[in-house]
Amino acid sequence: MLLHMKKTEWIYSLVDAWLLFFSCNTSEKKSFAIRDFSSTLQPFLVMAVSTGIVGYDSASTFIQKHATNEELTLLGRSEHPILRTVALREMLSRTGFDHFGVIMNHLNDTATVAIDAGEWGIWFRTV
Repeated sequence: MLLHMKKTEWIYSLVDAWLLFFSCNTSEKKSFAIRDFSSTLQPFLVMAVSTGIVGYDSASTFIQKHATNEELTLLGRSEHPILRTVALREMLSRTGFDHFGVIMNHLNDTATVAIDAGEWGIWFRTV
């Protein structure tokens, strides 16, 4: 009986250690700066950030039309919440992305940005 109890305790300890090892994820997602993007996009990224409002201005329109899917994925991990919002908005409108995966990967993004709501003014929403 004592030997059986020790095996059970050992198995529980092993399972606990395994769960602890695989459930602890200390890897941080790398964020990207404006300088990490192509030189053709950089001026428009700076314009979008300096505006301070997510809207349908010329910078956002250029980013949406000319950014590749890979660039949009990197923009979704940008250090600027405005760029993340522009990227997420465009990723959700393109068919080449897994929309559910995009949303699930950004659930913990709680940054608040100003969004141009047209004649209704400016709304503050989380990314």
